[in-house]
Amino acid sequence: MRSYNIFKLIAFVLLIIITIDVFSFAAVPDENTPSSEVIFGDINLNGTIDAEDINFMAAFLSGQNATELSDEQVELRSDVNSDGVFDIEDITLAVLISAGKADLPTRKHKCDFKYSAEIKANCVDGGYILYKCTECGLECREYTSEPLGHKYKKDKTIEPACEKKGYTLYICSRCNKKEKNDFTQSLEHKWEVTGTVEPSCLIEGYTTYKCSICKRIKCDNYTPAYGHSWEKQLLKNNDGKGQYYYVCTVCGEKKSAEPPMPKKNGSYLGVLTIDTYLGAKDTVEFLIRHSADYLGTKYVSLSRFYNNPHGCLHPAGFYPDSPGLNCTGFVASVFEQCGGDLSLVPSSENGLGAKGAYANGFNWRRLIENSGVFYYKFYTIKEALDSGLMQKGDIIYFHPARYGLDCHLGIFWGENGHDDKIWHSIAQGNCITNIKCAQAYSHMYVVPVQH
Repeated sequence: MRSYNIFKLIAFVLLIIITIDVFSFAAVPDENTPSSEVIFGDINLNGTIDAEDINFMAAFLSGQNATELSDEQVELRSDVNSDGVFDIEDITLAVLISAGKADLPTRKHKCDFKYSAEIKANCVDGGYILYKCTECGLECREYTSEPLGHKYKKDKTIEPACEKKGYTLYICSRCNKKEKNDFTQSLEHKWEVTGTVEPSCLIEGYTTYKCSICKRIKCDNYTPAYGHSWEKQLLKNNDGKGQYYYVCTVCGEKKSAEPPMPKKNGSYLGVLTIDTYLGAKDTVEFLIRHSADYLGTKYVSLSRFYNNPHGCLHPAGFYPDSPGLNCTGFVASVFEQCGGDLSLVPSSENGLGAKGAYANGFNWRRLIENSGVFYYKFYTIKEALDSGLMQKGDIIYFHPARYGLDCHLGIFWGENGHDDKIWHSIAQGNCITNIKCAQAYSHMYVVPVQH
């Protein structure tokens, strides 16, 4: 067994030194008739085993067929040692024969070639007479004519269009092959204004265009939404009693200005808070005790951890080799450390959300909107601060202004409802800053926790 492995190693080294070139060749030259004496390894039937034959065999062993013969014929001719299998040993023997270091083997019978068919030339292949051995099935060809070549004629002309080149289509009168040629430059869109949509409190404004050439429609020149302009007003309800509302002076939308009343122990009366829903406790006290474990942790993108979302929940103080925190991972980590059940956050695994599970902010939005937890909705940061409703530890969620933008999460960290502070993970790392969102947002949710 050891000597066999050494032999294979030598054969492999010999194979490496062979330069494999792909040659086009005729199996039998036009002026010759097929020989009845066929040599194993003589792929091109020129009477000896040479470098061209070795190149053909090496290419075939690597999964290619560089000849015009069928795979069956190449494999049959490549069995140099006549053991019924074509392998590296055949190529090794062919190298030794070519170098004059081994005897030239012959087949165990003389092939009896008979005329099989005459194949006419076509556009790509030349014409030839096919001969076949009546005993072993070996085939060879005697080429009689060159390929005809394509005979193209103009079929039709395609005019250029917006973002598409024009060209002439040609078709071969013999084989119907089609080919494009004579390209012309594509046209540029010719945009014409068709309308304008003015911005409103919540909707961006934009201009609509239509191309007079291809009729394509696009929207551009976006202008930001105004955002609601809230004014606190005392209005009468159906029962005749007065109640304070925030009323938008632009569009007339109104919302209650009276938040749920907290009990003396800091819990909210008659509403479900997000920490209660997830089973987390004392998130504010936890962050105060462990501020040094979180602050300064580097930011990491969720795109690296879609299949392992917990990779975004690693504050440096708890994980010395931490990859970092994304914005959602910071919030999720706090709730997890305080006993929260993150499996309740919608995800692709439970069929309620998207990939990334509890480290994907859009899944927290689904939780906020669909779980029944209480939240405030504001349209600007100023509106949220003016309301005075936020308390330290509340979750702040920024909803992106349009599809394609990212959301953002953080934790309100002001000492009172008007204190402009948020604790979040951003590109600079985990930090406490003024309340901000790097991308345009349409509105924000403030989701209270028990205090």
